[in-house]
Formats: sequence, structure tokens, C-alpha cells
Amino acid sequence: MTGLELGSLANWAAVLLSLVAMIFAGLAWWRKSDRESSTELKAVADGLEQMIDAKTRRAHARIDEAHQNEADLRARVARIEQALADAPTGKAVHELALSITAFGGEVKAVTAQLSGLKEVVERQERVTTRLEDYVRTIQRGAP
Repeated sequence: MTGLELGSLANWAAVLLSLVAMIFAGLAWWRKSDRESSTELKAVADGLEQMIDAKTRRAHARIDEAHQNEADLRARVARIEQALADAPTGKAVHELALSITAFGGEVKAVTAQLSGLKEVVERQERVTTRLEDYVRTIQRGAP
């Protein structure tokens, strides 16, 4: 016998069993590497999920901060609008300016009248002084 005889069934069975064993060994290796890949993929997926969760929390914090800023700005706008509503209108300011101008004119008129009264009072003082001088002269017995 010089090698493998074609007619031997035991030989063919051994070859066939060897092939089947090799196929099963290949399948086992493939499933093992598939499980390892699956484990690696799960680790990557978990890392990505943690990163996404962290970014989502930061985004929610920024959104909450933006909502608070919006509420603060709305309150400031409401205060400004109230202050503007309480402020006098242009028409009211114009009427006030006209009133002040009219009052200035009245003050000038009163000042002029007081100046006229000053002259009357000065004349009255001169007359009173002359009368007092006359009365003093009579009391001394002057002719």
C-alpha cells in the first residue's frame, strides 16, 4: 500500500470526518470572533450612548438657561413698557411748554405792574416825608 486507497470506505469516512471537524472548528472560530465583535460593538455603543447622554444633559441645561434669560428679558420689557406708558406724551410736554411760556408772560406783566407800584410807593413816601416835616415844623412853632 502506497497511500490512500480509493476503495477503502474507512479511509473516506476518516477524510469526511476530518472535513466536518474542520468545518465545525471554522464555525466555532467564526462565532467566537462574532461574539468578540459583538462585545466590542456593545462597548462602542455604550460609549456613544454615554457621550450622547452627556451632550443631551448639557443641551437641556443650555435650553433651561435660555428660557430663564427669555423670562428675565420679558420682565424687563414689561417694566420698560410700563415706564413708557407712565411717561408724558409729546402732546402733554408741548402743552406744558406752552403753559410755562404763558406763565413767563404773566410774570413779566406782574413785574411791570410791581415796577409801577414802586413808583407810586416812592411818591407816597415823598409826600409822607413832606407831611411829617410840615407837622414837625408846626409843632416847633415855626411861622
